[in-house]
Amino acid sequence: MIRPLREADKAEWLSLAEGYKAFYNTPLPAGKYDVAWSRLLAGDGVHGLGAEFEGRLVGIAHYLFHTSPWAVRVCYLEDLFVSPPARGKGAARELIHAVGGAAKAAGATRCYWSTHEDNAEARRLYDQVARHAGFIRYDYALRNSGEPDRPPPPGRVSDSCLGDSMTEARTTLPAQFMVIARTLAAEDPGVSIGADGKKGFGASALKVGGKIFAMVSSDGAFVVKLPKGRVDELEAAGQGRRFDPGHGRLMKEWLALDPGSSQDRLALAREALRFVGGAR
Repeated sequence: MIRPLREADKAEWLSLAEGYKAFYNTPLPAGKYDVAWSRLLAGDGVHGLGAEFEGRLVGIAHYLFHTSPWAVRVCYLEDLFVSPPARGKGAARELIHAVGGAAKAAGATRCYWSTHEDNAEARRLYDQVARHAGFIRYDYALRNSGEPDRPPPPGRVSDSCLGDSMTEARTTLPAQFMVIARTLAAEDPGVSIGADGKKGFGASALKVGGKIFAMVSSDGAFVVKLPKGRVDELEAAGQGRRFDPGHGRLMKEWLALDPGSSQDRLALAREALRFVGGAR
């Protein structure tokens, strides 16, 4: 059942909202969730719907209306999240249709939303209920000083290129890799990403001291550089395979994780960073 959010939903809404923000690595202080909740209940420029299943709130949708030079009213679906155990039961589809219905009732001429380009599970649904118009979004960071934000130096991992979900959504790398990149860059200022105009091997890789220690291969595999013995151990455990850069010659110190690997990718990236950057 899809219905408006109500006061009694706060605890379950908070769990879902935190799950949504964690997915995009944009957690908020508790006070900001309280403010958002109050605004949603009051309809203070934003609106919220919930998907209820067997007496529990299992999904949420937040939306708002705005104007434009070309339309008096447009509807933007800001947030959509369904708890993992409840997925595949139609909640997300029904939430989208409910927001669309609210948009029609309000006289909006368009209803749209955005998602991460690597959010394949969600995009399979979106392709069924809507049309991808091909637009690319950029976010201009606003500073309290009023000064325009300068882009980071080429190849450098920084908060301005990794800090929020919509900026991450415009990268060419998987979301999880970008979260790892941001985390390691915050922990070690020597970490950078990319290879300044280089194409092919290592073009979008994590580096330390100019040396690659982790990357995403052309087929989407998470690849790390580790001691040969450690690669042997992980391969024997069925967690991955030696990396083949494409010429049929396996690299002894490079492991490509299997998609179903149980290994913690951030922990492996830290291990690779220590291995490659240990001589600094």
